[in-house]
Amino acid sequence: MSGKIKHLQMYKGNFRVRMGVPAKCRQHLIPPHTGKSELVRGLGTANQTVAGKLAAPFIAEFHAIIEQARREAVPMEWQHYRVPPQPYNGFGGARLGRTQVPVGTQ
Repeated sequence: MSGKIKHLQMYKGNFRVRMGVPAKCRQHLIPPHTGKSELVRGLGTANQTVAGKLAAPFIAEFHAIIEQARREAVPMEWQHYRVPPQPYNGFGGARLGRTQVPVGTQ
């Protein structure tokens, strides 16, 4: 395994996954993580190769938890718009589109 794995840290002789939580998301984390500034999970191994393999599902889980908290911290809504076709495709008319924006914005 080459390179350094992000969020992997050696602590007291074993590796652990450690991921920081943005301040605006901390109060929206699911229990038992509510209010924490970091998400941490011990891997129980001192071998970096094994730790890298064990860390992947925990890193994905932590990313999902933080993303869910981010969505709750800033509610989003769909904004619909019409865009003329670029370049002209020969069928005429306009394309419909949508994007997510924070609630209350135009």
